[in-house]
Order: sequence, then structure tokens, then C-alpha cells
Amino acid sequence: MIALVVVTGCTKKEIPVVKEPPIHPLLSITERELRENLFPLPVEMQESILEQPQVFADLMINFLKEDPALSLLVDKNNPLPADYDPEDRRRVDFIKDLEARPGVTLREILFADLAAMNMAMKIKGMKLVVSSAYRSYDYQGEVYNRHLQELGQEEASRVSASPGTSQHQLGLAIDFGSITPEFANTQEGLWLADNAWQYGFSLSYPEGQEDLTGYKYEPWHYRYLGRTGALLEKEFFMKNQQAFLLFLKEKGDLFMLQN
Repeated sequence: MIALVVVTGCTKKEIPVVKEPPIHPLLSITERELRENLFPLPVEMQESILEQPQVFADLMINFLKEDPALSLLVDKNNPLPADYDPEDRRRVDFIKDLEARPGVTLREILFADLAAMNMAMKIKGMKLVVSSAYRSYDYQGEVYNRHLQELGQEEASRVSASPGTSQHQLGLAIDFGSITPEFANTQEGLWLADNAWQYGFSLSYPEGQEDLTGYKYEPWHYRYLGRTGALLEKEFFMKNQQAFLLFLKEKGDLFMLQN
């Protein structure tokens, strides 16, 4: 406890000053400090975090204990190295009853949740199709160059990532279904938009967010954040993956436990 000394006339009085407690018993950050570090998030996101700061902190602590790749920001300004290639990739057709393009692979970390999501959709009479998954740096270069030749630089950059800047290189991103705008209004597309977060998956490029994400709306492109990460994004970041990952990159150290 800190004492504030006040002089009144010839008398000195010590008034105890109570230090603001941290928002979580495992952290040192206070609510005032948290408030200061939430700028420049949109007001709605700031308010949702400040309404439940301890819940937010607890989820952040647990999320940041998980595989670092789940929170890794990959975009036009934060590329992966050319040799980034996750070692635990496996063929997607390993999952029973999941339809996937032959030979596509993903990181094993997401298989259990992908299988559970596939089963949930199958029970409701829907079919989950994995159309694209992991892409190497070189393969992404081929994809981007095709778009470049067909559409030109400006439009190609809105619909395709240059090599190193694609989430697919993480082995955590999936293109579902037809990979067309029409997928949004299919039974599967509508179900994923409402329910994928329960299985750890997040829509990467939502409608109306191109200024932030750099890409046009892609209702088929989901990235695996894990169930804790997807819950955080939904409850506190309004299902805005880019805002969530940017916050983690800039402020995530505030919620890391010290060894």
C-alpha cells in the first residue's frame, strides 16, 4: 500500500492510496492499463472486453499457451518465410467420410475438430467438401501468377495472396465447397457462417472488411484458430479475425505468463 502525505497547516497526514488490482490473478495489467491498450480497436470491441475483463484475460492466457501458429498473423504486411512448411501435415482424406480433393494436406492439430464439424454437418444432411488446404510458398506463387496474368496487378491482389502472404501456407486454412461467392447461400455455407466457430474455425475475409483484410469477401475461406481462439474472436472481436490477430501481434505479450 502506498501512502500519500498531505500537509494541512502544520500537520502532516498520511492518506493510504490503494493500488488498482490486476484484472486477473496471474497478470499484472490493471483495468486502466487494459483500457489504454485497447485503442484503436472499434468502440464495440473495447466495450465488450471491458465488460468482462477477467473472462477476456483468462481466455487470452489459455489461448496463448497453445500452438503459436494459431495466433500468427499472416497477411500482406506479415509474410511467412519461403521455407515455412509445417512438419505435422497429413492427408485430409485420413478423416473418415470427409470429401476432399485428392492429395490435399493440413496440420494434424485441427483434424479432431474438422472431423467433429464434418460429422455435425453430416447428421444434418449436409456435405462438407475440402477443396483447397495447405499450399507451399512455390505453389502459391503459381496461383498468384495465374491471377496476375488473367486479372492484372490490382484485381489479382484483391482475390489472391502473393507467395509468403497466404494463410494456406500455415496448413491451417481451408477453402470449402465451390470456392465461389455462391457458396455463401448454400446450406453448407450458411451453416458454417453460424457454427464453424464452435469447432475452432473462423471466416478469414468477411463481407465489408476488404479495407482491413486486403481481400474481397471469401465465404469459403476459413482458418483454424482452435476452440479457445474462435470463442475469443466471436465474443470480443465481433467475428473479425483480422482485428483479433492484429491485436494479438501488437498486445499479446500483455497476457503471456512469465516463466
